[in-house]
Amino acid sequence: PHKSRTDEDRDFGRGRIPTLSMDHCFLGTANNDESAHENPFLVLYDNETEAIFAIAVASKATKEWIVEFVKQVLYELGYSELKVAIKCDGARELQELRRAVANSRTSPTVPMDVPARESKANGAMEKAVRTWAGQFRSLKSHLEYELKSEIPVHHPVLQWMAWWLAGIFNRYAVRHHGRTAHEYATGHKTQLPIACFGETMLW
Repeated sequence: PHKSRTDEDRDFGRGRIPTLSMDHCFLGTANNDESAHENPFLVLYDNETEAIFAIAVASKATKEWIVEFVKQVLYELGYSELKVAIKCDGARELQELRRAVANSRTSPTVPMDVPARESKANGAMEKAVRTWAGQFRSLKSHLEYELKSEIPVHHPVLQWMAWWLAGIFNRYAVRHHGRTAHEYATGHKTQLPIACFGETMLW
């Protein structure tokens, strides 16, 4: 059975603010691990809906389009006009990104830092990264099997896959509260059929 909502969950609208965690993720391969570290992914996790978002970034440097992506995530979650907390570790690039997002918002943004060498303090974020990364590797492996060819780490299709996979996960994976993240955030279920990534469609 799914875990029921706790009293803390029910009190969300009475003072508790949503927290968006973020971290960079590197997906290496057995053959080219060094190259993979040149192509990081930014992964975001919402503690309330348990939604996961991800995009490929050319580097960990803060760019305007990355700031806009984080703001778009807040918009999709319904947090644009709300006070939110953004949680990350002490990495300089993440701290800079958080400040840029906060400075571009009209609503308050509360910075939350993960204590150094305290991985349990960011356990939900780390689990979200592992979940997304595992699904990404599985989907990439399936696509390579269908193509009968290995996909290079820097191939544009993997950038699309990163974003697509997170969206599919949010719409179809039932979370501990008994709903998908999309249903939790919007109140609507996703009931449309879906094709596998990379499948040829007759339109």
